Amino acid sequence: MGFEDIKTIIREIPNKRIPTKNSPSNLTEITDKTMNYEYIVILKKE
Repeated sequence: MGFEDIKTIIREIPNKRIPTKNSPSNLTEITDKTMNYEYIVILKKE
């Protein structure tokens, strides 16, 4: 698409408002992790 990847920064989300695990199927025995990291992507238009 005409962009050059300059840098990708991965950082942890320390203070979340949602739990670290949830039950996407609404069954108590099945859990899945929620998003714990954010990705900051720096691009340059060529």
